[in-house]
Amino acid sequence: MKKIADAPAIVGSIFHLAVSGKQVLPWPLSAVIDKVLFRRVKMATGGRLRLAVCGGESSAEGGR
Repeated sequence: MKKIADAPAIVGSIFHLAVSGKQVLPWPLSAVIDKVLFRRVKMATGGRLRLAVCGGESSAEGGR
């Protein structure tokens, strides 16, 4: 994510739009997003990444 944050604003906008699009677009379009935009991310993680899970506690209301 640091590379996205350090990149020009348009790059970050395209990346976040693609992430959102993968969640709602049908398979053929999401496959195109994978090939075009997420290929470099996949290769940076060894080329075999299929799923990434991230979790954390909400910081609202003191967190407990």
